[in-house]
Amino acid sequence: MQLSVGSISGPVAPAAVRAALEQADVIIDVGSGLATRLGALAPDARCLALDIADVDGLDHLVSHPGVGQRAGRLSNLLWASNSFRIEGASGTALQIRLEACRVHDEIGVASRPGDVARFPTATVWCAPDPTLVSGTLVAMPGDVVAEAEHILRSPVRLEIDRGHLVEILGESDDADLIRVQLEHHGSDAAYVVARIGIGLALTRAIAAPSPFSPRRITALPVIAAAGNCTVVFGEALTLTLSSASVSVHETPVVIEGRLVGALTPDIYERAAASR
Repeated sequence: MQLSVGSISGPVAPAAVRAALEQADVIIDVGSGLATRLGALAPDARCLALDIADVDGLDHLVSHPGVGQRAGRLSNLLWASNSFRIEGASGTALQIRLEACRVHDEIGVASRPGDVARFPTATVWCAPDPTLVSGTLVAMPGDVVAEAEHILRSPVRLEIDRGHLVEILGESDDADLIRVQLEHHGSDAAYVVARIGIGLALTRAIAAPSPFSPRRITALPVIAAAGNCTVVFGEALTLTLSSASVSVHETPVVIEGRLVGALTPDIYERAAASR
């Protein structure tokens, strides 16, 4: 059965629509943005929301069972550890303690009845107690501000104290963009670290004429790309670092934007990425 957005977007879905959804085992939402509503109307169904703003871009993301396996390893490592650290050669040094931390993965799989999953994605997220996050983030040229669909061209230094962004250092247009993005939301919550994610999906090469080409961020989900580290402030600023290093309880899992150790993709997944 195919439903239009209008048939379920009102305050009350028609009885025929509700009846159809209640009998569904699987629901696929193709770009309507109503996945959560669909899931509520069909609590026993598996719901998959497809973000197909750039259909051709899906070809660059490698779908492989290895993503789920590595997501499980990273989630288990985070649950079993008491801290992790994000570092970078340009001065990034952010310490996160994991007491009372919530960990979940988004790998585009609705594995149980009632699940609502989104694809494309392949990220393990950690939502720490903000008061246990302190240090420095240095966003470098090539890093991405998702909300503005903007690739940074100059370094921006962010100082974080007990989860709060207390200073943005830099006189560039990029620093100003970050300031305006946060101010636009008009609340203190916009300046608080909400969650941190590590991307796990291998990607096929993109024909882009420059590292600053917009195609880099429209052709695939940057947050999900293997080795990328994303820090989200409130719901206001999503900053993805492409060359950071991450260690969980002194165990390196990302080195300069490359997955290492237990997160290293196996030969079969790498072969899938080369096709």
